[in-house]
Amino acid sequence: MTNNPEQTAITHVTVVDVIDGRSRPDQTVLITGDRIDRIGPAAEIGVPEGFRAVDGTGRFLIPGLADMHVHDSGNEDIDPLLMIANGVTTGRVMWGTPHLHEWRRRIDSGERLGPRWIIASPLVDGGPSLWSDAPADQEYIVATTEAEGRAAVRRAQEEGADFVKVYSRLTPKTLRAIADEATKLELPFAGHLPDAVSFEDATNWGQRSFEHLHRFGPETSRHAERLQQAMAEVEPDWNPLYSSWFQQVARIEWEAANTHSAHRAARLFDRVAAAGAAVCPTLVLHRVLERPDTVDPRDHRLQYLPSDMAQFYEFIVDGFYAGHRTPEEGFQARLLFQWRLETVASLEAAGVRLLAGTDTMTGYVFPGFSLHDELGLLVAAGLSPLRALQTATIEPARYLGHDHHQGSVTEGKVADLVLLDADPLVDVLHTKAIRAVVARGRLLDRTALDGLLAAVRETASAATDETAAAAVAG
Repeated sequence: MTNNPEQTAITHVTVVDVIDGRSRPDQTVLITGDRIDRIGPAAEIGVPEGFRAVDGTGRFLIPGLADMHVHDSGNEDIDPLLMIANGVTTGRVMWGTPHLHEWRRRIDSGERLGPRWIIASPLVDGGPSLWSDAPADQEYIVATTEAEGRAAVRRAQEEGADFVKVYSRLTPKTLRAIADEATKLELPFAGHLPDAVSFEDATNWGQRSFEHLHRFGPETSRHAERLQQAMAEVEPDWNPLYSSWFQQVARIEWEAANTHSAHRAARLFDRVAAAGAAVCPTLVLHRVLERPDTVDPRDHRLQYLPSDMAQFYEFIVDGFYAGHRTPEEGFQARLLFQWRLETVASLEAAGVRLLAGTDTMTGYVFPGFSLHDELGLLVAAGLSPLRALQTATIEPARYLGHDHHQGSVTEGKVADLVLLDADPLVDVLHTKAIRAVVARGRLLDRTALDGLLAAVRETASAATDETAAAAVAG
C-alpha cells in the first residue's frame, strides 16, 4: 500500500445526504489525498488534470459504513479486508486485545488496508465471569470490588483503549466505581447493562451505549420490580456459564414480553434518550440466536473464513444457545425475536440514538457482510431506509464525536465513501450493490474489491483451526 496521495474525481453521481435525507443528482466529487476537497454540479466542476475519473452516472455515493459492535478473528488478512470490501470503513471493537492496537497502527500508517478502529478495553466482568469457562483465549478483567473496577479503568487508559467495555456480572458498586474513575480520566464506558443494575442508574452514571436488547424486557414490564430483582438474582449454575446465564435471562425476558407495559417502556426510553445514551441492537445476532431456523449452514460467506468455522458456528448456536432449549422455549425464542423488532421501533419513536452493529464472529455473523443484513433488519423493525442508513453513518460519527470530519459526504470530511449501483433510500439493501469503495482516499474499484475477496478466500483456505478458538466474543 502506498502513502502517495491519490486524486480522484467521481463524476455525474447522485450524492446521498444522510443528514437531511435529500439526494443531489449529477454531482462531481473531488477527492485529494484522504479528504473530500469539493462537491458541486457536474456542469460546473471539471476533472482537474492528474485526477483519476470515475463515472458515477446512474450511481449513488454514500459515506463509508460503520459497524459499531465487532469482534475479530485474530487474522489480519481476513477481518479488515472483508470490512473494506463491504464498504465498512469504521469498526468499534468491543473486546480489545494488543494485536488490534498493532493492526490500527499499521492501518493508520498506511502499511495495511483496513477500517478505522475504535478499540475497547479487555472485557471487564464481575466474578465469576461468564467467560471463565468459555473456549476463548482472549484476556478479560475480573472486577469484584470498587478498587478492582477503578484499576480496570486505569489499565484501559494506560493500554490505549478508547473506552472501557463493561459486562453483565458487574455489581452496582463496582459499575459505579468504574463510572466514577472513567469520568475522572475522561474515558467513556459502554457495553452490557449489568444484571443487577437499572437503566436509570447506568444512564445517570454515564454509560455511553447499551449493547443488544436482553435487558429492556424486565424494566418495561408491569412487573418491573420483581423481574429486575430476578435479573439481579440470576446465577449461572452449569457449564458453560454463559449458556446457563443466557437461558435464565431468556425465561425472564419471556415473562417480561408477556407483561409489557407501553407506559413503562415510554418512560424508560425517554430517559435513555434524554441521557444521550445509544443503543446498539445487534438484531442480526438476535436473529441467529432466537431464529436458528433462519441459519444457512452452507452460507456462501463461510468461504471467507477458516474452514473449521462452520463447525465452530454450529457449536455456538447449538452448544451455547438453541441446543439447551425445550421445544416450548424454542417457540418462545421465535416470538421474542419479533418482540425485539417492536422494541427497536419503540426506541426509534422515543428518539433514542440507534447504532448499527452486528457482533461479528458470533455464530453466522460475518465481518462486513452482516452489517448490510443489520440495516435490513432495522428497516424490518420499522425504520425508514434513511434512518437505517443513518445508524451506520452519521449516528456513529455523532456518538464518537467525529461528525465534524466523518459520517457524511461533505466537503472537508474524510474520504471514506461507498459508490453504489442502486439507491439505498429506495431499498437499504442496495448498500450491497457496491461498485467502488474509497477508504482514506484510496479508491478500490469493483475489480480491486473482487481481488480483496479472492485474497481472503485464499487466506481462509490456508488458515489453521487456531482461528476458531480465538473467535469467541461477548
